[in-house]
Amino acid sequence: MVEPGEQAEKEVKQILDEVTGEMVSKNELKKRQKLRANEAKKKEKEEAKAKEQAANPKAEKVKEEVDPTKYTENRKIWIQNQRDAGANPYPHKFHRELRIDELREKFASVLTVKGEFLEEEKD
Repeated sequence: MVEPGEQAEKEVKQILDEVTGEMVSKNELKKRQKLRANEAKKKEKEEAKAKEQAANPKAEKVKEEVDPTKYTENRKIWIQNQRDAGANPYPHKFHRELRIDELREKFASVLTVKGEFLEEEKD
């Protein structure tokens, strides 16, 4: 048998949730407050983003859906054009004009930054 004092200890303290008017536990109230705060932040971000887009309509980029079959089609067209022109699209060998040491010597003084390239040089 449970004595009245022990039953009072087992009862959960209820707190009024002012927004909904419900009586809830302290933990539930904290969860709800956190959820409401997160929703408010999300709403503020969306409003700021909408305001920014309204101020600068050109900044909005439309994402185009890219069809993966287009890659294959474009590649097939390029290969066929190479064959029609009399060139082999998959050559077994290629002509080498410079060895690596000659290449480094030729461009060492010109190129100082990694990733830099020369527009006027071809092949």
